[in-house]
Amino acid sequence: MQNSVIGKRLHTQFLILCGVRDAFVASGRRLEWLAEQMELPVEQTHIGMFDIAQCKRAIKIVQEKGALKNG
Repeated sequence: MQNSVIGKRLHTQFLILCGVRDAFVASGRRLEWLAEQMELPVEQTHIGMFDIAQCKRAIKIVQEKGALKNG
């Protein structure tokens, strides 16, 4: 249950980072970026595959990127 809640939070943050309008177009590039940041292969960089620790780490990375983008 906790993993599902954290995964939903990460997904929301990820969509905010991508921008709702371009979420589907940009998500591939953003996943490549996230994979690089997390030092994971792209094929393993899927929110549904993350454990709780990976979700929390990804949320932090995405939030920091959002702060840089908006700041």
